Amino acid sequence: MDKERAGIQSVEVGFLLLEGLTRSRGPLMLKDLAASAGMSAAKAHRYLVSFQRLGLVVQDSRTAHYDLGPAALKLGLASLSRLDAVRLARERMPALMQTIGHTLALAVWGNRGPTIVHWEESSQAVTASLRLGDVMPLLSSATGRCFAAHMPREAVAPLLQDELAQAAKLRRTDLPPTAAAVDTLLTEVRTHGSARVVDTLLPGIVPLCAPVFAAATAAPFNPLLVMILVPLIGAAVVALMPKARADLVRQVAVVFSLISGASSLYLLSEFVTKQGDFQFELRHAWMKSFGISWHFGVDGISLFLLVLTGVLFPLAIVAVVTVAGAIITLLMRPQYTATARIEIAREQEETRLRRGTRGKGRQIHYHDEELSRAGQG
Repeated sequence: MDKERAGIQSVEVGFLLLEGLTRSRGPLMLKDLAASAGMSAAKAHRYLVSFQRLGLVVQDSRTAHYDLGPAALKLGLASLSRLDAVRLARERMPALMQTIGHTLALAVWGNRGPTIVHWEESSQAVTASLRLGDVMPLLSSATGRCFAAHMPREAVAPLLQDELAQAAKLRRTDLPPTAAAVDTLLTEVRTHGSARVVDTLLPGIVPLCAPVFAAATAAPFNPLLVMILVPLIGAAVVALMPKARADLVRQVAVVFSLISGASSLYLLSEFVTKQGDFQFELRHAWMKSFGISWHFGVDGISLFLLVLTGVLFPLAIVAVVTVAGAIITLLMRPQYTATARIEIAREQEETRLRRGTRGKGRQIHYHDEELSRAGQG
């Protein structure tokens, strides 16, 4: 085992304060920031003084709250710009800006939401009070609505709740007032493939945002979709098969149920227990004019019910086939035995008559009572 290399412990301890600011949704008081780093307020204050000199941390003179400074922003933007996706997008933005003649902004998902990481300004640009590192709100910006529509629900749910509460407090009528209205709005964004806002973020500016997906990345496998479609397909196939092929029908039923059962076990292995929201979600707009859509998802309660159903179905089908075959065999066995014994009794009687054991010209009589006794014997 490699020996752990020595480092500067004070740097590691001080970084806990920066990490606490990164995890928080806004500026923190000294005592709260110190508590998040697990140190005393006096000790945290000494580190923060040094961080302020370096520009990693700033303190609001009015509230005395601490937040990340411009140097921290530069570090984050530099790290994001080195990502392949961001680098490729930046290289193509000048040509796109020349084509459409409008200012372009590039945003990625940061720890606090959609963050602008590049700005390509057009010569016909309208003055906007936006800058690199700004975090876009989810409801009042086109960028935020795009991210809210396509990001995992558990990632955006806390931010959406905060913005809904803030909009209700300010009595804003230009934003969706309820969670249901937000779902309808995000469904429209996914349907149209883009988002647009009018005067909700900056007066006089109508921004348009479109998401950029990785074209080479395959769609993620969703076991819930398999568990919904496979039984339906299996039922349709079995319904179209001839009834005379009962054995083949049972084999097909077992195969489809095994596929569904395997998908339920995969769903169990990929389920994240620490998340309280729905997972493996499926959303689709059904009747857009009426605002009707269908939505499937799995939570901790329904998880084990799905797995139990997926596992029990193939076992039940196999068990029914086996038990049914055994019952039929047991029911038929006495009949076959009785018939065989009746035939043996007849053959023995004919043999005795041919040999003359019962006398010449004697008629052969078979009585139901004798045959029944032979069968029962």
